[in-house]
Amino acid sequence: MAKRLSTPKFTINTNIHSSADNMTPEVQLYIFRIIQELVSNSIKHASASLSEITVSQGDDLYTIFVRDNGIGFNQDIESALSLGSGIRGIKNRIFLLNGNMDLQTSLKGTAISIQFRVDAYLS
Repeated sequence: MAKRLSTPKFTINTNIHSSADNMTPEVQLYIFRIIQELVSNSIKHASASLSEITVSQGDDLYTIFVRDNGIGFNQDIESALSLGSGIRGIKNRIFLLNGNMDLQTSLKGTAISIQFRVDAYLS
């Protein structure tokens, strides 16, 4: 996905730890869809030129970190959720993994950190 979506005007850098291969195929697909939506938002809405994706494992948790250098949100997260944006779909997927999400946004970009247990399964 990163290679396919990268262009001279929008670059995607990835750092995906090999432990991601240990996720079940269902969880991998959920994570892929989450990252796909976040990158799509960076391209469509944030006017970003760079997106960075990190997937890592520490102790009993996977951490997914996606950051861009776009213009950020002009509304709070609760408003974005109520308007039916892709953020709501992301939050729902994270809920199904019993994970949590932290979103930070400013005029310098948006950073989203997602954590869920290594033994996660779809509930």
